[in-house]
Amino acid sequence: MPTVINVVHLHKLVLDVDNLKFDLSDMVCNSADITLDAQTNLSNINQKGKVIDNKYSAKTTLHPNEYLYHYYKLPIRKESLSDIEINFDITRDDIKANIKASATNILQTSDNNEPKEIRVDIDSLDSNVSYIFASKKLNAKSRAIISTPYAKDIKVYNLFEMDKNITYSGDIKAAKILKLDANISKLVNNLYIKYQGNLNSARIDLSSNAFTGDISTQNMKNININLQS
Repeated sequence: MPTVINVVHLHKLVLDVDNLKFDLSDMVCNSADITLDAQTNLSNINQKGKVIDNKYSAKTTLHPNEYLYHYYKLPIRKESLSDIEINFDITRDDIKANIKASATNILQTSDNNEPKEIRVDIDSLDSNVSYIFASKKLNAKSRAIISTPYAKDIKVYNLFEMDKNITYSGDIKAAKILKLDANISKLVNNLYIKYQGNLNSARIDLSSNAFTGDISTQNMKNININLQS
């Protein structure tokens, strides 16, 4: 019988620990080889890691399962995601992780109860995440390349930081807009969007071949829009 933890059903769990050397006097793990094979209703997890001088380094592969999309009502095609690769290091001071993923034709909506695909490809996603225990600070830097029928190789950068406050910033670059009238495409080619904000305010700066502008709010209620050609 599977073990149930809230919405997670644990169908299989195999944990192997070899070459374990632990210093009880200093409470330090000097070495260990660790492998984990777990299957749940949400995802399958395979991990291979090693402890050296109280630092745990591991490579993890996550394979999302169909129930993950169903339970959380995610508008994502279950066939679209590749396996998610996570490399991480854990010490007494911090956690550092690198996450890589890609997806093909990722979005799906319902139209008259019939599934409708929206062509959006995540050609690559590379995210570096760190968490410092002492300051309780989370930092995530992500870069992605996205393609749609209207633009290829859209470059996206995002920085997210959370400690006592939450802030975010980043930019989006699309060199060429496709499948629009030629005169309109010329106006919006070399589209560049820069943004930054927190829980209380936000600002977006925009530019292209034909216009510049900005959108801002200081209270998340009133919005100021300024566009110039």
